[in-house]
Amino acid sequence: MIEVRLAGAGDLPEMHRIWWATGSSPGKHNPWFAHVLRTGRMVVAVEGEQVVGFAGHRMVWQTNVISDCFVDPACQGVGIGTAMLTFLLPPGEEVMTLASDDPKAHSLYRRWGMRPVVDCPYLQATGRGDGMTHENDTYPIPSADLPHLQGDLGCQFVRAQDSLAAITEHSIESSLLTPGDDPIAVFQAFLGRAGTVELQMGESHPAFGSFECMETFRDTLMATPDAQIPDPRRITYNGDLLAVGY
Repeated sequence: MIEVRLAGAGDLPEMHRIWWATGSSPGKHNPWFAHVLRTGRMVVAVEGEQVVGFAGHRMVWQTNVISDCFVDPACQGVGIGTAMLTFLLPPGEEVMTLASDDPKAHSLYRRWGMRPVVDCPYLQATGRGDGMTHENDTYPIPSADLPHLQGDLGCQFVRAQDSLAAITEHSIESSLLTPGDDPIAVFQAFLGRAGTVELQMGESHPAFGSFECMETFRDTLMATPDAQIPDPRRITYNGDLLAVGY
């Protein structure tokens, strides 16, 4: 029998085991899971004493976001994902997520009324610009997310023209393109600042396809019809949707 309960820090090793088993970055530590435990709610599905799945929920501004939903491959197809989301999601409210390309994930999220909005590939990109950015003190995200970007990931907040980005040595974790800025020049500056990086960008973003990059895999932004969603023409996100609503 499957039991769903709230997760704690002691469940993080099993969450990572399941995440790795699904083919996600084997052996890599993911600070995002601990961040969701601090700023939202995480549940685990347990069969006997064995954790067989986990899922996360966060409120980002006024938006319900499913941050994670993973089931041990050996236990899929028996309703574990449905049980976890039933536990987590307020009934009847708007919700969104970044879904993997697994058809089972899309089928699960459709049961909550979510539909595909835009494909969001993960890219490895190399800039050719001069990296002309300058550091910025603020970034338009909920204050609860600042420790994640600054502490867990070591991000710097930088500005190019009037646009902003949270950048690590190897990734653009999120960025906000200000209307009126040149999207190509902005991203060449961001990429020039960080070198070869990973980022996630919607295919409708005006800078998509404008720089040398390699797609590694892709998610799909899915949402219920009236959900407040990030504008994929203005932001990038590395799976976190930190700037939702911009």
